[in-house]
Amino acid sequence: MAVSVQIADLEVAREFWSQISIQIPDDRYRDLDQRLKNKSRRLQEIVFDARGGTVSFDEMQLILRSSFASRRKAKEILATCDFDQLSLALTALADDGATVVERTQPLRDQLQGFEAARSELPFELLHNLYPSAYWPFSKWIWNPDADTGALRLLVNDEFDLFGEDDFDTYKRVCFASEYLFHTMAAAGLGVDLDSPFSFDIFLAGVYSTYMSTVLEMKMTREFNQIVPGAVELAARLLGVYKLEVGS
Repeated sequence: MAVSVQIADLEVAREFWSQISIQIPDDRYRDLDQRLKNKSRRLQEIVFDARGGTVSFDEMQLILRSSFASRRKAKEILATCDFDQLSLALTALADDGATVVERTQPLRDQLQGFEAARSELPFELLHNLYPSAYWPFSKWIWNPDADTGALRLLVNDEFDLFGEDDFDTYKRVCFASEYLFHTMAAAGLGVDLDSPFSFDIFLAGVYSTYMSTVLEMKMTREFNQIVPGAVELAARLLGVYKLEVGS
């Protein structure tokens, strides 16, 4: 994708990193990164081994509970959706000869009626299956309806994240994420080129910092005391909060 504008707002990124590095200390940052790698490996084992076949009920439950977008709806999704069709839709994500549309549309079709899961889970799983090739697309990362989110805060306004359709928009989100990933790694802003998940953590840190700042201005002290800290919020957003997948 050719662009004629500067995508990354490095000054803003540096300001956020100065806060994130305090709120998510280095040891907790590394721990989140490892937990994301463990989750990715487990999802790869499940989906790649089941290509063209089916996953077990427990494996399906783990997959649904591994995403912020579907965790709370996991039981309802399992009770509502056709299990075999849902399983086939999951394994379609691992079709190496397919386009992004062909990989993700079957799962989007199966998750009709669960809008958050439908719009976010397929892309999040694609990122976990192929961490260096695809990026997650969740409303906390960028919400097209409101033009808000962590990615929007890091991308210059001149770069248009909106595409002609959902998949073109996803292509632009991936392009911006890839650009920021490499740019921030080069600038030493908490991103490790050996781990794409380090950028996911940075985005979660941006969202946490922004949200806590807004809440401090608008809400009471008592309310703010019950809001999760940055590490817990990041773990929740990234789908690894209390998720047991082994090491």
